Amino acid sequence: MPRQRKQIYSTPSGTSWLQRRIGRAGLIAFVFSFSIVLACLCLLAVRGLMVKKIRAQMPQIISSLNELGVDLAYDNISFSPLFFTPLMKIDNPQLYSLDANDYWKLQFSDIRAYPQLGDSRKLRLNFSLSGEAVFNNELYSLELAQALTELQYSTEGFAELLIQAKDINLKGFAKTAQLSLLVQKSNLQSANKDAALPSFSAALEFKDVNINTAANSPLSPHLKLFHLQADAIGELPWRDGLLTSLENWSKSGGFVDIKNMVLQWKPLTLVGRGNLKLNSALLPNISLNTSSKGLLRLLDDLQDLGIIDAKNVYVTKILLSNKAYRLSPDDDELTITTPISYTDGKISIENLVIRDPNQQTLPQ
Repeated sequence: MPRQRKQIYSTPSGTSWLQRRIGRAGLIAFVFSFSIVLACLCLLAVRGLMVKKIRAQMPQIISSLNELGVDLAYDNISFSPLFFTPLMKIDNPQLYSLDANDYWKLQFSDIRAYPQLGDSRKLRLNFSLSGEAVFNNELYSLELAQALTELQYSTEGFAELLIQAKDINLKGFAKTAQLSLLVQKSNLQSANKDAALPSFSAALEFKDVNINTAANSPLSPHLKLFHLQADAIGELPWRDGLLTSLENWSKSGGFVDIKNMVLQWKPLTLVGRGNLKLNSALLPNISLNTSSKGLLRLLDDLQDLGIIDAKNVYVTKILLSNKAYRLSPDDDELTITTPISYTDGKISIENLVIRDPNQQTLPQ
């Protein structure tokens, strides 16, 4: 009797294994696609939120500039919630003075704003690397090798501003190797409600500025360094307009604590600290305790040019000479520790006014 041939069938276990593999791959693809779509929707929502925030704040920014006698103009402004495009683009922005007697203007080809990925609190502004500036009735071309501006907000409002620029060439006027500015909202708190705490801190620095100055300038055409660190003491309420807020802040005891100032501009080298307060016209009055080298030589040069009061300078130099000393045997200049102030337009050293614009006219 012939042997029966056994019929061969595909095994169910093999089929279920393949189906499981296909099912897992499909599930992974679905989860991945869903995640991508969800992330894109979230990013679109973030960009949309930032557009709404910028649109709401633009009138307030321009209003604050107008209070300072400055205005912002542009040919066109556009917003986009789409990826890989600027969140905001301003064509031909121009910042200019509203005072016809003291007119100036700063203009760029365009400004483009980009949000940080997934964070509606940070905004990066890219300025075009060319532009122009107008002041003293002269037009100057402007070129930059690098420029960076970042804005950061918190739930309470402004949090941080960072500006950095390198190789700034204002053709025919000045070249600056580096400029940086950092302004931060302070989060310091105290159990004592009457304690004077900083509401903002700031740091400003210029490095290697070469200026095309007139031949009779008492200062070198090369400013090696200017560095300033300061805190705004007292809460600044930005509710009733910029000038009203500054007036209320000043009346409630607000001032700027100048923690450190360094100036290296031959023949003067100066370090100091002090404070800045606003007068009734909201103009700055500055008081500094300084230590410097080259101050006596600078005073001599300013006196020769007729820029400062010769009578008071004579007495000032006697007082300064009596307290001057040589910090190091190799020093060419004497070191002098003295208070310097700028009050209502008047410059004083040792409480003697050496420059009063109401009584003197600068040489042309």
